[in-house]
Amino acid sequence: MSKEMEVLHVSEEERMDDDFKPPSRFYIVNAMGEGVYFKTHTRSKAQEKSDDIYGKGKYTIRVEMHAAVR
Repeated sequence: MSKEMEVLHVSEEERMDDDFKPPSRFYIVNAMGEGVYFKTHTRSKAQEKSDDIYGKGKYTIRVEMHAAVR
């Protein structure tokens, strides 16, 4: 039995906040400017879920990058 993947929608204003902490590494930005985050461990599973929701090839999964501060 597999667990259903959690999909979180975050507004553009919230994403642009300096204190914003992404809920997952894998996300897309939809046509409305929302960040849609996929809680999973692999990019391929996130892409598969995005294709199920929006249609195959509509969006490509992005990977959240962490800035290194020295």
